[in-house]
Amino acid sequence: MAVDPELHEMFLAADEAVWTRFLERQPGFVRKEVWVDPDDEGHVHAVIWWSSRERSEEHTSELQSQFRI
Repeated sequence: MAVDPELHEMFLAADEAVWTRFLERQPGFVRKEVWVDPDDEGHVHAVIWWSSRERSEEHTSELQSQFRI
């Protein structure tokens, strides 16, 4: 996702405090990794690991409907 490089620190702190904490309460959540693209500092990437494909698909559709992703 696009994030102004000047806001990285604030964005990453908010992501950890809100999004990661939310995911940690979801059944099947394993971990999440977030990093700034070294070739394009205006983009931040996130990868979320789930215990199974089924869990991932359950949460993907649920989150899309809740957050209109």
